[in-house]
Amino acid sequence: MNELKTAIATTLPCLLALAAADALAAACGGDAVPPGAALLAFGYLVFVYVAIGCLPLALAAVFARSAFSRWRKRSAERFSDEVGAAGIAFVVFGVVAYRAAVLVPAFHNVQLAAALAATVIAASLLALAAALPKLTDALRIASRRISPAFGAAAGGASVAAVVAYLAVLNRSGVAQLPRGSVVVPLAAVAVLTVSQTLFIRPLSSRLSPRVGRVVAALLAVGVGAATWSEIGSPSAVELVSDRAPVGRYVAAAIRAASDFDGDGAAPLLGGGDCRPFDADIGPNRAEVPGDGLDNNCVSGDAVTTRAAESPSWHALPAGFEPPNVLLVTVEALRADRVGFLGYSKPTTPNLDALAARGVVFERAYAPANYTRLSLPSLFTSRHPSSIVWRARKGSRVPRIGAENPWLPEMLAKRGYATAAFHVSFPAFNARERIGFDRGFGKYDASAPLDYRGGTMRGFPSDALVERIAAWIAAHRAERFFVWTHLMEPHFAYERHPKSPDFGADPSGLYDAEVWAADRALGRLLEALDVAGVAERTAILVVGDHGEALSEHGMAFHGHYLYDEEVRTAAVLAVPGFAPRRVNATVSFYDFAPTLANLCGLDAELGALSGGNLVGAMLGEHLAERDVYLEKWSIMTRQWYTGALVRWPYKLISTSRDGTALKLFDLARDPKELEDLSDAAPAAFAGMKKALISFIDSGPLEYR
Repeated sequence: MNELKTAIATTLPCLLALAAADALAAACGGDAVPPGAALLAFGYLVFVYVAIGCLPLALAAVFARSAFSRWRKRSAERFSDEVGAAGIAFVVFGVVAYRAAVLVPAFHNVQLAAALAATVIAASLLALAAALPKLTDALRIASRRISPAFGAAAGGASVAAVVAYLAVLNRSGVAQLPRGSVVVPLAAVAVLTVSQTLFIRPLSSRLSPRVGRVVAALLAVGVGAATWSEIGSPSAVELVSDRAPVGRYVAAAIRAASDFDGDGAAPLLGGGDCRPFDADIGPNRAEVPGDGLDNNCVSGDAVTTRAAESPSWHALPAGFEPPNVLLVTVEALRADRVGFLGYSKPTTPNLDALAARGVVFERAYAPANYTRLSLPSLFTSRHPSSIVWRARKGSRVPRIGAENPWLPEMLAKRGYATAAFHVSFPAFNARERIGFDRGFGKYDASAPLDYRGGTMRGFPSDALVERIAAWIAAHRAERFFVWTHLMEPHFAYERHPKSPDFGADPSGLYDAEVWAADRALGRLLEALDVAGVAERTAILVVGDHGEALSEHGMAFHGHYLYDEEVRTAAVLAVPGFAPRRVNATVSFYDFAPTLANLCGLDAELGALSGGNLVGAMLGEHLAERDVYLEKWSIMTRQWYTGALVRWPYKLISTSRDGTALKLFDLARDPKELEDLSDAAPAAFAGMKKALISFIDSGPLEYR
């Protein structure tokens, strides 16, 4: 017991240092937060770490000291055997764990990189455990047989080789992790190591006799901070659950453990469950207006349901014939990195030429900030939360329900030859079966994709272009609809061998990736010319979302609904339509009715939502209207964020219940740095009511 008390006393500084570093990294890793919220987050993290981690860490410390003591006594006479055994264990465990991580479908980008980092840590721990006599006799024998003279060298070389292999192979994937996710745990381990060596005697002599009172005091302070955060400071909860490099994962575990009614939501740490023991009420449930219940824990009982915008048919110019359609979606394409929207660098020469003869939508928004939510809106004309999602056994990724309208299917029923060509990215192929293949007579998602270590490498669109060109040539006599997705701007950013030098920093390399996607687009346009169908083919090019380049403390995408992640470039060039620029806010759910109108789907238009942009493309005034954006984890239905663009203002809610709101003037403040929630009360009040009503009426149920 005394040894355990000593371990607890020397572990407490580690936990306090971890909480402080975690809170500081969360406060500095994004938008500025009030000091009080950061202090409350620190208290909350103290409670979490002391309540959950104190005893396990102390026991681990006791075990580690005991194991190290044994190893030190034996190492003088059997050092080579011990290190050789550790090396063998490290290699075997590392290879098996790495292959297992690659085969798990749920891992993607940051999650995969984190899994690989965890593999290295776990393998290191196993290597230490290999020194324990009762667990490693077989490994020692193997080590001795392999090389009794060079056991230590072989073991050390094995460890170094595996570390180097994982580090080099996954350097790009690990780079996607927030810096704090690596720095904070290392800092905490350093503090723990110091406390377990240099300060063990003074700490144990001073704290061990009263360790119970110290722990109780820390828990009391932490409980107070946690309670106040949950009740009155949502920004503190956001820091802990969304932005703390280590705490966010602990918070996720706490939410999972506190989902008492099994409805997929928890009452703590942003889980949003207002009735934690009632499975019929929670943030993932559909709101039933007028039943007297707050079914989805958002702003009380709803009064009305979400009203879908109904597009109307627009007359086309005399003699206009329904065209072929080539739809090109581009991964992570920012609006401010294309030439026709004002970028000074020559990143998009082919897209600029297309824009010069097409209709440019100057303020185009993706409805979400990552592919699996944004692209379904393009074909259904629905907001992501208005889409009917179907849960599937054996997969955390839902499927787009067959009851949703689907533009490719509509075109196929009207006689269009339909085809889609993609790289073998999980969202497009049978690995996830999300439903993008619906309505396509030819659906090919087998183009090679070098996706290793949590990130994409190379330039896979070259293979796509060849397949698309061959298909178009074979179907030139038919009316067709072809869709492809160019993946180049996806991280890791690399410079194409033929690309201009835009710089070696992430921003410059991202520009080079955009150039590579534009190069592939140019080759697609050439394929239309070669097949003799360019003059009767409408071409829509649009990014599926944007990409953060360290604005608001974030990189890549899928984090927040700031413009860098959701505002993208959009051009629609239609034979017979004059070049034009539309300076009004549009979104993905406007493109399906527009293409349906152009392709003569007059009977099907009533099944779609959104606005019809044909009138604007012919020079008619397009009035500003509300455009809604949203984001949540498609796998867990957590981390909901909603936003409303009512030009020039944009209101962002960082929580599903609408308690944390930020207002920006995009005309004056395009980088979204100045919160005007207090400075523009009239705009704030009206937009708040509209946004919360929108969130309230959108279920996150997977039926």
